[in-house]
Amino acid sequence: MKLTKEQIDKVFEEAENQSDCVIALYRIVHPEFDKVEIFDDFPRVGTLAGNYIFDKAIAFDKRYHPNRGFPGGLWMNNGFSTDNALKPWEAVQGKVTLA
Repeated sequence: MKLTKEQIDKVFEEAENQSDCVIALYRIVHPEFDKVEIFDDFPRVGTLAGNYIFDKAIAFDKRYHPNRGFPGGLWMNNGFSTDNALKPWEAVQGKVTLA
């Protein structure tokens, strides 16, 4: 699937906290998100999308959590992997176990 800047921007505009951002992006890539029991691996995105999301996560944290020590840390720890083999804005689901 292809991610767009508009989808990503909307996620960060509507989020109230960091977790909202992470979950909303997972929901885009995994439409069956509510049925997932286990994420066996992370979704992957192309380099441009990965960098764009990470930059948005850093900016979000700096704006809403200026006293935290590591802006973008939640996304870095729980977000998508970046895969240079994918097209720049391509997203690929990670393996999941459905309930």
